[in-house]
Amino acid sequence: MGLKSIIKAPENAMLVGLGEVAVIYTLYQKAVPNDTDVRSASALDRDVEASRRHAAWQSAFLIGLVFLITSDINSAVIGGAGLAGIDLMTKHANGVNPNTGKLTGREVVNEENDVAFPLPSYDADDNDDAMADVGY
Repeated sequence: MGLKSIIKAPENAMLVGLGEVAVIYTLYQKAVPNDTDVRSASALDRDVEASRRHAAWQSAFLIGLVFLITSDINSAVIGGAGLAGIDLMTKHANGVNPNTGKLTGREVVNEENDVAFPLPSYDADDNDDAMADVGY
């Protein structure tokens, strides 16, 4: 048994999908600061990430609810693509370091990494010093 959409015309499915994208955009505008403020904050800010994740779950719930009501896969695909694009833009803005203007990796931000152990250097110049550091 396949899905039977209650939306008959493809144009109407497209309008429903674009309506979902408009609501998703509004949810992100209300939940997350604008991209300029996110980019000027410290990279990988936990508060911005939590707000982004909350808006993404709300948007996914909206897409699922509209899909359950309409049983139309086309509008769900359009809404999902809009959610992915808006979420990617917000996640990218949160990862930018305001000092360099470039994306930051997790290893730069996580400076309190007390569970990592430095590996010895195996360069030809520092080989003797590396063995002394590990107790050999």
